[in-house]
Amino acid sequence: MPGDAAVTAMAAGIDFALVATAQGHVVRFRRATLSGTWTEDTAVQLDGRVLSLSAEPQMADAVVATATSTIWFVGMQDASSVPIVCGQPAPVLALLPAPHDPHVMASTSLDGLLRVWHLGPEDAEPIIELRSSSACTTAAFVMRIPDSSSTLRQDMEEEEEEASRAPERVLPQPDPQPMLLGGYQDGSLRLFALAPAVELQWALARHPAPLVAVVPHPYKSLALTASSDGSLAVTDLKSTRLISYVTTFTALGPSSPSGNSPSRRRGAAVSAPPSARPGTGPLQAVAVSPGAGASVAAAAWQDRLVVFPSPWDDPSCLPISFYDCQPVALRGSSERIRPSPDVPALLAFVGTATKLITFSSPLLPGAVLVFDYRLGVVVRKVTIPQVRGGLPFSLMQADDASPLCIMCVSFMSGRITSKTKC
Repeated sequence: MPGDAAVTAMAAGIDFALVATAQGHVVRFRRATLSGTWTEDTAVQLDGRVLSLSAEPQMADAVVATATSTIWFVGMQDASSVPIVCGQPAPVLALLPAPHDPHVMASTSLDGLLRVWHLGPEDAEPIIELRSSSACTTAAFVMRIPDSSSTLRQDMEEEEEEASRAPERVLPQPDPQPMLLGGYQDGSLRLFALAPAVELQWALARHPAPLVAVVPHPYKSLALTASSDGSLAVTDLKSTRLISYVTTFTALGPSSPSGNSPSRRRGAAVSAPPSARPGTGPLQAVAVSPGAGASVAAAAWQDRLVVFPSPWDDPSCLPISFYDCQPVALRGSSERIRPSPDVPALLAFVGTATKLITFSSPLLPGAVLVFDYRLGVVVRKVTIPQVRGGLPFSLMQADDASPLCIMCVSFMSGRITSKTKC
């Protein structure tokens, strides 16, 4: 595996982390010491560029989608891989595990369709296919308690005194119903009910640019959406009201001095302070810290990572911390690497340690940074090792078709044989 491989997907837990590359490698790293040293554990070679992955907390098993229109079940403990879906009409871009059923997963793909799958022991079957006039670019599951649950609670309160004297009865509680939020290329947000029947609940025009992220609140009926122009919005899923619209990270956001103060008015646009400039190019990723609070969010461009309060808590989104990265030089040359438009920036909060964020940029090929936003420093850099072996070549070209660089991809039986520490 080359040292300048492009990281295309990653997942992190408390003791393990997965890193996937454009060359089709999926590598599991193990936390070796309490100080945060990570070592390579196992690796799997797949049939093409990894577009997305979803893993269980211990990173022992993962479902991985590659650019060959194949979804793989990957066992990282024994370095095994089994194709469960092949020959899809378009490459899969994202995989979303359902919180209500470990055998259900949603996917977005290049053909713009939003699909829901049932995962069997050896294969996956599409059970729902949602077609829209605009391509689906991002999605997220949300859980809804039926309205009848509030009626049940009210009846229980009214009859509390009578129930205390009568034999104790246990009333059945309604099961949460799964719903699916879809973000689309036309900037719209759509909510679908999946049970008892598939039904579009509503569709809202929320952003002037394609959506890149949809993040539901962990316990409130709120959803954070982000579009490629850098705008953020918080929507009440029950009333469809726009709670806040944040332009802090848009290049064309309002610049009036009064906009620098936090505003909690519904639908109010919040202007950008001078220090909160967006990165270069479109916004590519947004994440929110885990846990019930979900009080910190992060946004990533190809050359910039910004950490700020979650918009549903503080619509000002004044930056808490940020990190800027510069493209590295090509080996043996002063020319800088040009990022591929097909490789996005990625970020994720590390387990329950909300002060740590993993960040990968196409400007830093073959590297994943662990950023401590409280200290404002990179505390770890995980790099993918250079391995000696066969040297297949891949020629990368710029948009003007001029040669950009030649990358040597080194394999030994399709697996990494060396160890790395950071």
